[in-house]
This record gives sequence, C-alpha cells and structure tokens, in this order.
Amino acid sequence: MSAFTVVIAFAVTLTAVSYAWGMRGDLIGGEEGAMLPGAVLGLCLAVFSGCEIIKDNFFVFAAVGAAAMFMGGTEPYAQTMAKLYWGEKYIKRRDVKKHNLGLGIKGAAWFGIAGGFIGMSYTAATGCYYKTADIPLMLVIAVIMRYLGVRLLNKPLDPDKKVFPRYYFSDTSQEEWGGLWGIMLTMIGFMILRHDFFSLKLIFCGTVSGSVGWLISNFLNAYTLFPQRRNNKYFFGKFQELMQYTDLILLDIKHIDEKEHIRLTGHTNKNILDLADYLSEINKPVWIRHVLVPERSDKDEYLIRLRAFLDTLKNIARVEVLPYHTLGEYKWKELGYEYPLTGIE
Repeated sequence: MSAFTVVIAFAVTLTAVSYAWGMRGDLIGGEEGAMLPGAVLGLCLAVFSGCEIIKDNFFVFAAVGAAAMFMGGTEPYAQTMAKLYWGEKYIKRRDVKKHNLGLGIKGAAWFGIAGGFIGMSYTAATGCYYKTADIPLMLVIAVIMRYLGVRLLNKPLDPDKKVFPRYYFSDTSQEEWGGLWGIMLTMIGFMILRHDFFSLKLIFCGTVSGSVGWLISNFLNAYTLFPQRRNNKYFFGKFQELMQYTDLILLDIKHIDEKEHIRLTGHTNKNILDLADYLSEINKPVWIRHVLVPERSDKDEYLIRLRAFLDTLKNIARVEVLPYHTLGEYKWKELGYEYPLTGIE
C-alpha cells in the first residue's frame, strides 16, 4: 500500500468515525449510540485493509466493531465529565486531576478492547495464530475476568449510605471499568500466547487513543467551559463579545425533558440548558419563555422539573408561560413540509 493510499485511508476513516461520534452524541447516546462509530471504524479498516478476504467480509468487521464499542458504551462517562465541567465546585485542581484520570482509565479500556477485537477478527479471518477453541475459551475467561474486575475495583457502591469503592469517578451510577480492564487483559494474554502482535499493536493504539483522546478533548473544553479561562483568545470569544453589548436575553425553553424535546423540535435541549447555566454564571438577565403545548409539555411532571431547573438560575428577570397557537402552521405548508403538531389545538 502506497504512502498516498495510507494517508487517504487515514483521512477517510478519521472523518467517518468523527462524524459517527458526533451523531452518537447528538442523536443516540449510550451504548447503542457507541455501536455506530464502532461499525464505521470496522468497515473503514476492512475496506482499506488490502486483504481480499477481509474486504469481501466487510460486514463481519463492521459488526465486530459495533459489538466492541457497545461494551465500553455502558460506562457512565457523562457523570465523570460533569465533575469536570458542570458547576463551579468541580473546578478545583484536585477534582480535575481525579476525573481526568477517570476518563483516561475508562477511555483506554473502551478503545483498547475495540482495537483488540477488530485485530483478532482480522487475524482469525485470515487463518492465522488462533485455534478453533481459542475464541470461545477466551470469551469464557473474559466473562470471569469482567466479573472479578467489577467486584474488586468497582464494588461496593451505596450512595445513600455514602459507601463507595476505593477508586470511583461517578457518585451515583455503578461503574464497570474494572471489568473492562479484566476483558482487555484477557485479550492481551491470548495475543501474547499466540504471538498475535498485529492485534497487540491495535490494542495498544486503541488504549493510547482512548486515554489521550479524552485528555485532549478535556483540554480544549477547558477553554470554552471554565469561567476563569473564558476570553476572546478562544472559541467562545465571539459570543462573549456579543454579551458585552446585550442587556437582556429572551430564552425559549421548549421542553425540559430531552427525549420529549427531540420529539417536539427534532433536536436535543442540552445546548439550551447549558446556555441558561452560562447566562446565570455571568449574571446576564433573561426572560424565560415556555410554550405550553397540549399533549407535549403540559404535564405536571414536566412543569415541576422545569421549575426545579429554573430555581437553580440566579439571573431570571421574568418567566412567561405562553399559550400554544397554530398561527404559523401555514408557513410549513407553503414550504412543503408536514406540520408535526397537526391536530393539536
């Protein structure tokens, strides 16, 4: 494979997987969402492998990539990241170090397992290294190692009684990174036993990229999210400059529940709620506007949750609860779109 082909393969794979990760974060989430970039990674590596057997069975490697990424997707990364970014009490240097370490540990195991599974599927497909009984035996041992890893490193956990493992990075969710490392160590043992150095290289690349990648993203996020580091030199500068000339913000919160917000608008509400938090931090006055849509946002449960969120903000000058109307329905029809709230009045 020429150097030019390698560069093109790398660029295409990087772009495709990055786009898949973006779709995962914005639309799907969770372990199911993690399967999408895993499938794209397995597919791209198969297409650019240069091996006809692997290229002909690209769908197998897409499935392997999806399954491998599914395992790591069960980890509660969002809570670990919350410790870094959400709320001023988490900006202490000690917390930053601890939770960066947590993301590194989880990311290393997550991507390391993905790289290992893809590598072993390649070598198994070409008939190299492994015997027929190796894979089933490895899976059995991996299940046992996963159980022991969780038991030894991620137990006990009882947040109500303030009982936590010795090393933990999420306060309320059961972590399983000890189990992921147990699986990865099992894979490494079989690779060494069968002299599968190709898979060892992929597992090493996955481990490094999973840990270092999180640290790089955290470094970039620090300049956009930490209040004491926001200035016009970084990504948030243009908006900050606009806020200097703004006296009042009218902020619409369509729905407090993310799934219902997606159902109502087609998009997540995370960026809207994050903006509300930021405007509160800089004490920029806002009018909160909320449209009460029948069958969508008029349940008591949602209104109570919305009130609870608004109570956390210190910059609200006014709250407007607006009645739903259909005056804009004709615009959808003129543009040739189906109005999503037809029948609701």
